[in-house]
Amino acid sequence: MHNNHFPFIEIPANQFNIPATTIKVPDGWEAPKGFPNCCPFHKSLIKNTEDFLGAFPNCCDEHRQYARRFGILPGSFDYLKEKVVNQMSYIEYIIETKINNEDWFEDITDYFEYNLFSFGSPGIGLHLLRFHLILYLQKSKAPIAKYKRTKLLNYLDPKTKKTASPNFNVLRDLYNKWIDTFPFSLPYFTELKETLSKKLPIVSKINSTNRYNGLTSVKVHTEESIVFYLCELTKNLLYQIKSYEEINKDDFDVNQRKRELLIESRIIKNKELFLKFDKNELSYIKTIKQWLQYEIEFFKEYPLAEVTNKKKSDKKSIPTSLEEITNSGNIQFIMQMLEDLQISENGKFILGERKKGSIRGVVEALHEQLIIPQLTLEISCKLIATRIELELQSKLDHSDTVTFYKKRALEYIRNHFSSK
Repeated sequence: MHNNHFPFIEIPANQFNIPATTIKVPDGWEAPKGFPNCCPFHKSLIKNTEDFLGAFPNCCDEHRQYARRFGILPGSFDYLKEKVVNQMSYIEYIIETKINNEDWFEDITDYFEYNLFSFGSPGIGLHLLRFHLILYLQKSKAPIAKYKRTKLLNYLDPKTKKTASPNFNVLRDLYNKWIDTFPFSLPYFTELKETLSKKLPIVSKINSTNRYNGLTSVKVHTEESIVFYLCELTKNLLYQIKSYEEINKDDFDVNQRKRELLIESRIIKNKELFLKFDKNELSYIKTIKQWLQYEIEFFKEYPLAEVTNKKKSDKKSIPTSLEEITNSGNIQFIMQMLEDLQISENGKFILGERKKGSIRGVVEALHEQLIIPQLTLEISCKLIATRIELELQSKLDHSDTVTFYKKRALEYIRNHFSSK
């Protein structure tokens, strides 16, 4: 599990040595006559490769350090004499056979990436292939429309593909800042906080899978894009809240909710005043503030007297004994079932604190078989619990115990209950 408060450690790419891989020969490709010494273009590529290998690794400080770090022996890259010219020819073939297809650009650039990745890391010799591929697109007499050449050249131009490397620690801090700002203490969101706190949405987009190497690349968030994502997430979470439905629940406390909203409103205003947010982050601050204000106004305007009277009326109609909801025969049957299922003995609950869910299991079975009216589970559970001298301080949540005793109760009812 990722800890959002533990920093990411960045390891430079030059600390890794990923070996090159072999490229599969494209279906239908045939070596030109006399290949690879078939034309001036391929001959120049061979010569440039040999010249490079003759100087490597003493061609530059970077390669000298690489050779020392990984113990590169003379001749380790002699395979480039064939790899570079062969793959150049494969790419020419793919371009010339795919260029008129509807998905020509996606297909050809997938093949570019397939070849470029095959040089491993660091990509020793990759510059030779890239340079001659650009030269081919610029000078080749192959029937390639000018706008297609330009589009492919732009794709290969490092200036068009260069983006700043994301700092994962900055992204983490921006996300944690939002976690600390969003009003998760409100009952609407308390359970959601634990889930979101364990996540770190670094990926902004999943790209298509390369048809040649099967790899799927992703686009990582920038500092700007993750804040935009958090602004949208804020709106989506707040939009889900339906206060007008909450307010009609039996156990809903209007005054308590108003207090909670006022406290959160005060907290968010203090954070805006004393903490540092950039102008993009202030967008989600503004959304939260506005939503809290709307919620406060809603509960102020809602006819509180109507809610209070409704609850008083409801309380008058809540039964306090089994006799108020069913006949004596059914009550006798229920009490006998509790004894036979070894939930009670001599009219007293005997299972212990951890198996109070047995009462809910029995109640669900009684509701399902229409032996008692389908009141709320809480009311029905309290009526039966009171009958066997069991005090319920809170609602009985669903559990394995509930499932077990419901199954036993249903079987007992099928075997022993007879309505008269």
